[in-house]
Amino acid sequence: MDDLESAKREVVEGVEGEARERLQAALDMSLAMNPLTPDHHFYVDQGTNARLRIAAIEIGRKLVGAGALSEPEDVVYLRYNELRRLMTDPGAFDAKDLVSDRRDAREEAYEKRPPAWLGTATKGALAFPYAGLWGFPERFYAGEPATTGEVRGLAASPGVVEGPARFVASLEEFDQVQEGEILVCRMTNPAWVVLFTKISGLVTEAGGAVSHPAVVAREFGIPAVVGTGNAGERIKTGDRIRVNGATGVVDILG
Repeated sequence: MDDLESAKREVVEGVEGEARERLQAALDMSLAMNPLTPDHHFYVDQGTNARLRIAAIEIGRKLVGAGALSEPEDVVYLRYNELRRLMTDPGAFDAKDLVSDRRDAREEAYEKRPPAWLGTATKGALAFPYAGLWGFPERFYAGEPATTGEVRGLAASPGVVEGPARFVASLEEFDQVQEGEILVCRMTNPAWVVLFTKISGLVTEAGGAVSHPAVVAREFGIPAVVGTGNAGERIKTGDRIRVNGATGVVDILG
């Protein structure tokens, strides 16, 4: 709290009159909104979807009772007009077979990893104001790893840590994370913050210097490298790795 009060005083220091009043008002507004920032993913972006999902799953339960679906959550594999048709007539088409095909297609797509780049990128495109969130242009100019036992990404939170890696693909695997392990994942969101109290380092496939994993890692003082692109393919649970959050290099030690 003392650090915060000191920072607030430093911001307005030397500013007088009407300009100080406007600056103070902007500062107060910013401080009031800051707590919302890490939670917006849940409360703004996903709030509507969450409520729609509750209604959809309840429809799914009724369709299971009618014999049209095998599980209530199968309803999410149906398109809007398909669902309307099925609600009117549960025997209108073979929904179970359709859901099975789409589930298989989703699982196949989930395993595909897109290339880092398609086509060419101009200097102007790389300098786009919001590009820093995704690690551009740094990722574009990063080049290939110098050694086969090296994964390169973006420096996100300074420090060097060495320890066992733990690859986590979803929230269901959180309970597998052990104290002092280095978390390797595709990306984080506010739900992953609970792991930051246990891990000693972080490596992500996506993100840039101002992305969620980078910001939270700095807040917790955890060395982190983000935007590696393929860390999940190169690093397996149990591998001993060294994370250098100042250089953006992760060494796979064995």
